[in-house]
Amino acid sequence: MADFGGDLAEARRALGEGRLGDAETGLRRLLSERPEDLTLAHLAAQILKRQGRREQARIAYERALAGRPRDAALHAEYASLLDDLGEGEASVAAYDRALALAPGLVDAAIDRAIVITRRIDRRRGLDALRAVAEAN
Repeated sequence: MADFGGDLAEARRALGEGRLGDAETGLRRLLSERPEDLTLAHLAAQILKRQGRREQARIAYERALAGRPRDAALHAEYASLLDDLGEGEASVAAYDRALALAPGLVDAAIDRAIVITRRIDRRRGLDALRAVAEAN
């Protein structure tokens, strides 16, 4: 039997280093052992997003979130993907879920304000950025 933890760490390392092919190969190997593992669904979403396969990444993120609905960081990553897809309102809603779970996610609060500024309402977004700056 393979070393799941070691193989997972290697796939994450490959992703972090931008070796997307190696990350995907490692992920496929891991999925052959644990096809329902939500950690692997999350890793798949990250790899797919980096590969520019955004609609597939959306499916993987939604699968991971269905099993880990209280994971604030996962909601924030999903929000970023929704922004990439041009879905400003949905992105803000996902950032709101992340921040409701973990109000201290400053990066998520900043990213939320940027999405509002670019995609929804410039003044409202700038007000949100000011609020983040004042709170931190």
